[in-house]
Amino acid sequence: MTPDETLYERSLAVLNEQIRPLLHIHGGEARIAAVDAEAGIVDLELLGACACCQLAPWTYAAVLRTRMTQIDGVNDIRVQGINVSQVALDRVAKMFPVKEKTA
Repeated sequence: MTPDETLYERSLAVLNEQIRPLLHIHGGEARIAAVDAEAGIVDLELLGACACCQLAPWTYAAVLRTRMTQIDGVNDIRVQGINVSQVALDRVAKMFPVKEKTA
């Protein structure tokens, strides 16, 4: 991470390098819909096959949240149209522990 990188740029790098290749395997896609750098919140939108997939909440909890919350400055990830309880997110977090923030 360079000092002049924005939260958007760091988020986009992780999306491009770590998440999109996984989604593309299934015909899916994701884009950054909004970034609130002050609050550390990144809003994503699932597209393609992911937009109507019944496993989208799992993708959100296990893939998107797990990887994006490793970004320095990210406090929360939201995906348009996806609602997952905190209890479910906590369960997934135990199964996929987040390592130190890297990006």
